[in-house]
Amino acid sequence: MPTMKKFLILLLVSLLALVVIVAGILFTQTGNDLVKPYLKTELEKQIGLPVEVDTFKLRYDHTVLDIIIDKALKVDVYSDFKLLDQSFDGTYVIYANNFVYQKINLKEANINGEFYGVPDDLYVNGKGTSFEAPINYKLRVLKGDVQEIHIDLKEMPVADILTLAKQPALAKGKVDAHLVIPTLVKEKMHTQAHVTLNGITFNDALMKKLYKVTLPKSFSLAGNIDANLSDTHIVGKVDAKSNIANVTLENLKFNKNTKHVNSEYLIDIVNLKELSGLLRTKLDGMIVLQGDIEKTDTLKVTGFTDSLGGKINYKLLDKDFHSSIVAMPMQNMLKMFSFPAFVDSNTSGEIHYNLLSKKGHTKLSLADFKLAPNDVTKTLGKVMPMNPTDIVFGATSLEANVDGDEVVYSLMAKASEASISIGEGRINKEKDTHEAKIEFGFNKYAIAGSIGGSIRQPKVGFDTQGFMEDQILKNDFQDKVEKEVTRFLDRLF
Repeated sequence: MPTMKKFLILLLVSLLALVVIVAGILFTQTGNDLVKPYLKTELEKQIGLPVEVDTFKLRYDHTVLDIIIDKALKVDVYSDFKLLDQSFDGTYVIYANNFVYQKINLKEANINGEFYGVPDDLYVNGKGTSFEAPINYKLRVLKGDVQEIHIDLKEMPVADILTLAKQPALAKGKVDAHLVIPTLVKEKMHTQAHVTLNGITFNDALMKKLYKVTLPKSFSLAGNIDANLSDTHIVGKVDAKSNIANVTLENLKFNKNTKHVNSEYLIDIVNLKELSGLLRTKLDGMIVLQGDIEKTDTLKVTGFTDSLGGKINYKLLDKDFHSSIVAMPMQNMLKMFSFPAFVDSNTSGEIHYNLLSKKGHTKLSLADFKLAPNDVTKTLGKVMPMNPTDIVFGATSLEANVDGDEVVYSLMAKASEASISIGEGRINKEKDTHEAKIEFGFNKYAIAGSIGGSIRQPKVGFDTQGFMEDQILKNDFQDKVEKEVTRFLDRLF
């Protein structure tokens, strides 16, 4: 329970207990005036702040008590009581204007409440506004122990919650919360909480400054949190939804002493395109990720996805990422990265990448690799004795090394009568360059070519000499191939 809420409950219980204690003192104003210093001393001892007793009237059937705490929090109490059975009931009003307790500003608060019962069994309730949000609560004081505490908060600003938690004001929005605290006895104390998040948006400038992260402008978050909090542990579940992804955390456990956290997760990314800017690469489609997350000193994330067909297993250990791919349709991966589906094949392999050094290695094998129909294969098919898309390359490998902004790659595909190779492929994002050598072979013939220019506007050249003897036809075919490959690469990158 937040520190400020503890303070308010302590204040109420202390006031009501003192009202009962002084009930046995003479019902005269002189007697009342004598009691004032006692009230002031006891309240300051309980609360730990300066207290002024503005009004104190004790009569045979009722009591009036008005106090001011630290010149900013005003509390008025009125109580009717019966001496015979020592029962009483009454009302109280709490008003605050920029009241600060333990560096927490209550801002403007206005709470009205009631209490009733006997000294050993007292019931208290109240409602009003606190932290600029509606609050409703009830509790029971049984033999001096505060029990059965229920607190409802409506539309509390997220910015205020972050301030209470001494965190940067990263987000805006509203929070509803229902808290149940069975007892304030330290050894038994725990809190059951249900929290609803509404219209949460983030401060883009602050996210960039603190975490070097740029979220999509349209990003907003809503969801529910169910948790059980004790002095040492938090156990719960999170179900969050946004216009980009839905996230569920099951069996979430956090140890406050060791800082160890672990949870099962399910992430349903419904719009990968919105993450293109954040991940700095073109994306499309959707994907579901599920697995486990654990952190003490080192972050460990394991999981898998079968959204793309086949299966992708992955593990992130601190800064090292590793993924194994099993029988995944290459067309699905190309579509996810917004590439044209220029091959038809299932791929398997390994991916390694270090988030700190930004270095990595990828090695993939493609089973039954075929070129998918496109303008390039159509042009090649006009002069080849068979359609290039009918050729099945049984042994195909793709390797790539990543070093910061530079990717060096090679591809080798072989069939009984044909081969495709891309060697010395080099893409540099910082310099915006793409260089590679291409060779397409069929029987004893070969078409060699090269890629140059920029990533977005590559220049492709082919030499068809030896493949066709007729120079006019050769030049025409060469122009067509170069044109189609260039257009294809424009769409690809």
